[in-house]
Amino acid sequence: MIYVAIKYRYRPGLQTQEEIKPGEIPTPSRGKIGAIVLFIILMAGILFGLLLGTLNAVSFIEKPPVSEEEALVIEVTGFQWGWRFKYPNGIETVGLAYVPVGKVVIFKVTSDDVFHTFSIPALKVKIDAIPGRVNTAWAQFDFPGNYRVQCYELCGVGHAEMIGEIRAVPEDAFNLWYEANAPK
Repeated sequence: MIYVAIKYRYRPGLQTQEEIKPGEIPTPSRGKIGAIVLFIILMAGILFGLLLGTLNAVSFIEKPPVSEEEALVIEVTGFQWGWRFKYPNGIETVGLAYVPVGKVVIFKVTSDDVFHTFSIPALKVKIDAIPGRVNTAWAQFDFPGNYRVQCYELCGVGHAEMIGEIRAVPEDAFNLWYEANAPK
């Protein structure tokens, strides 16, 4: 754009807008059809490249790198004003979830009442929790620790207090917790 602005800037001898009389066709002293076509092709190429990159990124974000059989699937339900986590073996927790370090975790997110947004800011995971609809997000916790879960959708007077926690623990510690807390 800078090149075009310099190349086709006003120079003495060119007609200005004020010099063109009504009904007169301006002299073809500016612009060239080849330059315009080249510019359009160049811009279309750039936009096409950005489109492919965006589609690739969206595909990576939406599809977990492993199947649901290989991952830990946790059902997450938002409610005013907390988070409920349900594991495949029937364990249900409120406000606190345990996950194994190094394993892909798939979150199936929904809501009981109003729109919420399930987010793990440290991992840049964010998905809407909508009543009657299940949205899917995934994450892999590479380091042990506590990860904050927060709602980013204004969901009522208790919205600011709608905070949960995900505890990433070594896989053997997770397996002990998972088996010890399974409903009998």
